[in-house]
Amino acid sequence: MPTKGENYGHVIAEALCAGLPLLIADTTPWRGLQEKRLGWDLSLDDPAAFGAALENMAAMSAEEHLGMRENVLTWARHKFLQQDAIEANIAMFRYAYENK
Repeated sequence: MPTKGENYGHVIAEALCAGLPLLIADTTPWRGLQEKRLGWDLSLDDPAAFGAALENMAAMSAEEHLGMRENVLTWARHKFLQQDAIEANIAMFRYAYENK
């Protein structure tokens, strides 16, 4: 998803929850993906880097790809199933609804 910008990128979060490694532009809040083994966040000024990332993924063995997907799922579960974050979101929506 080589987007020019996202303030959050719900499709990115959904991909993570599905265990899909990301290949996105570095114009989103989702950064440092390669270090976390979640995918790549690359500059739009370097299209060759996108090609190299695709080649990297295509060259992975099935075991390497599965390992990366398992890592993505583990990270996503930890990130998105934090009860305090869930409760904070519910409180935010409740506040917005009650103070409309």
